[in-house]
Amino acid sequence: MNTAIKIETNEYGMVIGVHDGYLSQLSISEDKINFNIKKAAVGKNVTEIELLGVKLFNIKELSNGAIISEVYSHKICEILDSNWDIPDSGWNVLLDNYKQEDAKKIVADLANENPNYLLVHILCSYGGSLAVICETISKRIYNPTP
Repeated sequence: MNTAIKIETNEYGMVIGVHDGYLSQLSISEDKINFNIKKAAVGKNVTEIELLGVKLFNIKELSNGAIISEVYSHKICEILDSNWDIPDSGWNVLLDNYKQEDAKKIVADLANENPNYLLVHILCSYGGSLAVICETISKRIYNPTP
């Protein structure tokens, strides 16, 4: 079974249905990031999140066995000036190596290029975080065993 599922978020931008599973696979290519999440309580099903059209990303302190606690997805045009004062916000994870004024310029330039780019922020319990600017996010659920 390989079912594509529409990404739904709550009023805070948190992706619904992706919570408290462990990171079982992460793959990165030039413009795509895939990560698989397994939940012990749900049997052998795997949730795969695919981020396409990756423009910029940062992985911060990711450890094996990381538990995905939350995934957030926002259009960057809707949150340009939001959450800069929160140390582990998506913007601060993504642009951790930049001075804030430089980081804000990078974000503004990306928003001018395409205001519909997404900021996807993956937070992990016991194992780091990942922030990505991309064009699309998709989710599917499958059972990897025949």
